[in-house]
Amino acid sequence: MNRKLAKTTLYFSYICLYKILAEKIKKEQWGLKQDASRVSQPQTIQLLITSYNRRKVRLEVSLDLPFPEDPRKRRKPPVNVIQQALNIKAYMTMYPEETYLSAATKLNLHRKRISKLMKIIDILPPTFIEQYKDCDDPKVLHRLSVQQLPKLRPHPTPIGYHKS
Repeated sequence: MNRKLAKTTLYFSYICLYKILAEKIKKEQWGLKQDASRVSQPQTIQLLITSYNRRKVRLEVSLDLPFPEDPRKRRKPPVNVIQQALNIKAYMTMYPEETYLSAATKLNLHRKRISKLMKIIDILPPTFIEQYKDCDDPKVLHRLSVQQLPKLRPHPTPIGYHKS
């Protein structure tokens, strides 16, 4: 809860202050009465006001009620990329006449993602694919993303020499 106790100095005449407080306190039925005959000069008062601040598009301030809590956005669970790549590979072998573009429209994926998934299946060793195809751990699946999996391929070149 964004609760902030703000000490604010307000400059009002007594009549103006009565009108502001009467509107805010009307719900609580306090016995606030105006007696304008006693004080006619503007007076300086200092109030301790509890204010609730929130910044969204602009700064919002509430003097009476706190703002309702915003619902937390839930993260989507990470997708098992290897399982998705195996499903794409099975679909492409079942329908060899399909192109990546036509398969992308039917599978509701982008053609570049289909291309990357097919490349991942070709690069990774079968033992690695078997080990992680049924993985459900979100931390492991976060590490096994489409961007990270091609970097895991075994290098056939000697150590220290990377072909670019």
